[in-house]
Amino acid sequence: MKFISYLKDKLYSIIIYFVTMLLIMAFLSVVGTHLSFIIAVEILCLLAWISITVIDYSRKKNFYNEIINKVDTLDQAYLVNEIVEEPNFYEGKIFYEIIQTTDKSMYENVAKAKRYSTDFKEYIEMWIHEVKLPIASLVLKVNNMKMNDEEGESEGFSEILNRLNNMIDQVLYYARSENSEKDYIFKEVKLGKVINSVLQRNRLDIQARDVELDVRDVSESVLTDAKWMEFIIGQFLSNSLRYTAGKKQPKISIYSEKSGDDIILHFKDNGIGIPKEDIKNVWEKSFTGSNGRWETDSSGNMSSTGMGLYIVRNLCNKMGHKVAVESVQGEFTDFMIYFGKNDMYKIGDK
Repeated sequence: MKFISYLKDKLYSIIIYFVTMLLIMAFLSVVGTHLSFIIAVEILCLLAWISITVIDYSRKKNFYNEIINKVDTLDQAYLVNEIVEEPNFYEGKIFYEIIQTTDKSMYENVAKAKRYSTDFKEYIEMWIHEVKLPIASLVLKVNNMKMNDEEGESEGFSEILNRLNNMIDQVLYYARSENSEKDYIFKEVKLGKVINSVLQRNRLDIQARDVELDVRDVSESVLTDAKWMEFIIGQFLSNSLRYTAGKKQPKISIYSEKSGDDIILHFKDNGIGIPKEDIKNVWEKSFTGSNGRWETDSSGNMSSTGMGLYIVRNLCNKMGHKVAVESVQGEFTDFMIYFGKNDMYKIGDK
């Protein structure tokens, strides 16, 4: 709070004060009052006004500067009302009461929103678990159909069901991602075991697209959550299967390497790749690309929500892993996960 600004705010009061003093001087002169007495009265009145102004400014300056400084240092500025003391001047008391009232209203609305968000999240999770049951039944029926399916018509149903299941998983993990720390179980996990689980679950899609798999050097153990890591690798696999190149043998290479204290897991495909200008945006929410990579698959009939990699990045950041991608359009795409020696710290994307 600046003194000049304070005086500007009091400009009309100052003008009225000095006009009044001039009128008093004129009146005393007219009635024959001695000049020295008039000067003494004017000086006393001026000193009184200066004292009142300085005291009033000091009280307000201390109160408002305290609020400004504490707001600047708080991560959550709305908590300032919890640490600011009630002032000893009337205007400040009014302002303090307004803060208390508005914050109380804000807390009530936030609590209401949180209750709604929690209820909605619980409903979504319950709905997802319920809808997975009929999907699982359909998968079993399709698998039984394959035994008597000489023309291979059931393969299309199997792929559709797998894609549907994958999209439902995305909804589930996105719904949980805001509070996903509660679901983490960190322990030493064998990369090979997690990868094999994902490949086994998607074996029909892999076979249907005649994808060549090259899985090697995945015997390393990393500190992570196996359930979440299966989802993450599953998203990489889903992208690779969706964007396989039509004119060459599809190939996916999964391998790990050491780099200092890090273990880097590579998930590399020889699909259509990502344009250079899109690389920096692939992790963004709902990003679908500028050239259609994220809009249609190799058959030209499947759209993407652009949410999979966004969820992957959020989950990796929360677990302390780092994600990166390298790609050359028309040649390859290489998704990487960096597992640090101690992954409980948070680090930014490469």
